[in-house]
Amino acid sequence: MKKRNKQKLMKDLDKLWSEYVRERDKNCQKCGGSGSVSAHHAFGRRHLAVRWDIYNGVALCYPCHIHWAHRDPAGFAEWFRVFVGDAQYERLSEAHNQIFKPTVEDLERNISFFKETKEALC
Repeated sequence: MKKRNKQKLMKDLDKLWSEYVRERDKNCQKCGGSGSVSAHHAFGRRHLAVRWDIYNGVALCYPCHIHWAHRDPAGFAEWFRVFVGDAQYERLSEAHNQIFKPTVEDLERNISFFKETKEALC
């Protein structure tokens, strides 16, 4: 039962993270497009140590997300490093390979953070 709860919390947290990144950025951060944007992880979702880090995400329109970030990961990484700055990029880069197994409490704490932050953004 605990595993299922953890899975649901992770799914809920993914949604809150995505909403936060899209609300924070508003438009595509690559081309400035104001259409529908999605939240893109600079360091992939499988890296739990940075999966829900607010600096590990950027809003991108569909063409920039699919046709650029996914097809040219090296080019995206170069751009993202400039976008977030060297210090933040290095922090994320070092953290993304750390082994991190979030507890239910970790996930609940992150959910609370995003809910509180979302209220502040509105």
